Amino acid sequence: MSTESGPGQIITVYVGRTARAFHVHLSKLGPVSNLLDSSKSSSAISLPNENEESFNAIVNWIYNGPLPRAANISEYVINAKTLESPSEGNTLVADFSWGKYLSTTISGRGRTSTVTATAKSGDSLLKEALSTQCMLLDIMMMAERWRWEKLYNAAIDAFRDGERNLRRERPSLLHIKVVYLRTSAGSPLREFLGDYAYSLAKANKNMSFYLKEGWFERLPDFLEDIMRRMDGKGPFTYPLQRRSSKDGEFDKEKGKRNNKEILAEEAPLDLAATTYHVHGGHLVLDCQRSGWGSCAVE
Repeated sequence: MSTESGPGQIITVYVGRTARAFHVHLSKLGPVSNLLDSSKSSSAISLPNENEESFNAIVNWIYNGPLPRAANISEYVINAKTLESPSEGNTLVADFSWGKYLSTTISGRGRTSTVTATAKSGDSLLKEALSTQCMLLDIMMMAERWRWEKLYNAAIDAFRDGERNLRRERPSLLHIKVVYLRTSAGSPLREFLGDYAYSLAKANKNMSFYLKEGWFERLPDFLEDIMRRMDGKGPFTYPLQRRSSKDGEFDKEKGKRNNKEILAEEAPLDLAATTYHVHGGHLVLDCQRSGWGSCAVE
């Protein structure tokens, strides 16, 4: 492999506080390659504020294929006895410089349970899954800052798959807090998490949870985004469109249906069907898929 200037040039990327070194082809780094100071004939890029493990996953994605996915909840919940009673608990995850603990609530088969960090079968796999979601969130924020759309789209695909596999009753509030503190209004990641939080709260009839937990008070931007969605003024009408029926409830005494219009439940966010990809700086909800599963636009 050529180390001369041009498409084959290999540079060193120093990442994190420990300046962990990664040797990567410059042409493979997308918009990150613009950080190389060509005026000084440099062959290195320094990213001291980024996470080493997240960047390592990016390098693996560049050369080897897909980003990691959190496995299905059945991989860590062996049987019903491994589920605790419905209460909020904390599970230790990797420190991505923005949080050491992540609360997770798992729902399924008509009941909600919290998996806690006790010495039970499958706990290590659950911790790994939660760490994977944190890492993917970190990668999306990195890709957003660098305007690396292909990386962002690959990361949100993996993140959505993981959230679907975890079957949460609500998104991680740590995720919401980090994204709202580290991104600005109009962030595609904010839009996704806003729709996700709103849709799950509506589906579980538990919008007040965010109020009771004080997250609206701590993150007023999150409150504003949720209120816009409640007023029908959110960024999208799909996939959260309202579905209504003109047929009212059946009146037994009159022997016919009332003419009162019924407003049906809002459709929940389909993590498998929607993409929330970014193309040309614009958010796209439902990219068409190619035959091998990737986004047809790419």
